[in-house]
Amino acid sequence: MNCEVPSGKGALRRSRHDRIEKIAEILTATKQCALKHHIIQKCHLSNESFDQYIHQLLQYGLLNAYPAIDLRHVAGPKTRHRMIYQTSRKGQQFLMIYDPLMQLLTAEAKHNDQSQQIQV
Repeated sequence: MNCEVPSGKGALRRSRHDRIEKIAEILTATKQCALKHHIIQKCHLSNESFDQYIHQLLQYGLLNAYPAIDLRHVAGPKTRHRMIYQTSRKGQQFLMIYDPLMQLLTAEAKHNDQSQQIQV
């Protein structure tokens, strides 16, 4: 069995569990629509992480993106186009599965902790 830690460009920076948790966090933050900076703030993401997660979520169909014109800048020559992100139906289904699963795992972890304390 190969137990080497991946390194280099393709290395995993976060565990699979952390990535799935962050995906659920982003989908929760975008249930009612959100702009990039709101998602970054609410989910504690860097710009680079945001771009990576959003690309994957859009690719998997878990998130929808819609163009939004920033009306504060319409009069000027540089009308800014921003994206509004919203959890898709598929993303909502993901959350419907994810939330009970996390509750189940949390309950199991608490049960195991209590069992270990009793044995001590």
